[in-house]
Amino acid sequence: MLKPEEREQMILARWIEDNYPTTEWTASAGGMRVRIGTAKKMKAMGYKKGTPDLMIYEPRGEWHGLIIEFKKTGGGVRSADQKEKIAKLRARGYCATFTDGLEEAKRIIKSYLAYNLISEKL
Repeated sequence: MLKPEEREQMILARWIEDNYPTTEWTASAGGMRVRIGTAKKMKAMGYKKGTPDLMIYEPRGEWHGLIIEFKKTGGGVRSADQKEKIAKLRARGYCATFTDGLEEAKRIIKSYLAYNLISEKL
């Protein structure tokens, strides 16, 4: 059974594919629950705690790309690792943010890809 955040992120992934088919993007496997051996292998291969959920590799304006830590509608826990990662990415020229749910994520992606970000919201 899918958790609300997983379900919403799956819908978002499909929405990106349908609406922005030429956009370069990916999602991380960070939220997945895996066996301990797989987790150790992921760490050995370079996966880091706090890695955001969604990366859009499209520069816009002053930003190198859009990085989203996706949270379910109504919010979710923002870990210290996630907050630190978002801050580091912002300092390096990425538009990096948390989103609270599917509709907010869509709005931010649409605005970013259309060059119309409201920077004080992010």
